[in-house]
Amino acid sequence: MLLRRRVAHAGPRGALVFGERVVRIIVRFFLEQEVHALIMIEYEHLRLKDRIGHRHAPLRVLFVGINPGVRSALTGHHFAGPSNNFWRLLYDSGLVPERVTHLDDDRLPRWGYGITNLVARPTSGVADLTRTELQAGGAALERKVRRHKPKL
Repeated sequence: MLLRRRVAHAGPRGALVFGERVVRIIVRFFLEQEVHALIMIEYEHLRLKDRIGHRHAPLRVLFVGINPGVRSALTGHHFAGPSNNFWRLLYDSGLVPERVTHLDDDRLPRWGYGITNLVARPTSGVADLTRTELQAGGAALERKVRRHKPKL
């Protein structure tokens, strides 16, 4: 397949020799992965606060994210990614009386809603989480549910 599309040609002893353009793409990919890893280390200290509980409203529903994304970590607000439909659907479903955005996450407890994450460490994707983090997050979530007693 690679040889037919002239992405590479057969070299000595059957080795594939890639064209210059392909080599640049491969190198850029690996460099981006290394840079990405370094950038994610910068986000590890940006943990989002839970938005649970209000003294005048019992907790009706606890919304649980897996872990904050990069955008949420940078803004300090839950479900802040531009493609995240959580806030629009929250209003469209009739759960909140007015349109809200990620900037309103601290208002949810007034309506009896809470937000937390299974794992507090922000990443660009779930695949970056370890099994240990997920297991510890599950135990922490159980404690939060016992403490706050959401109806749902």
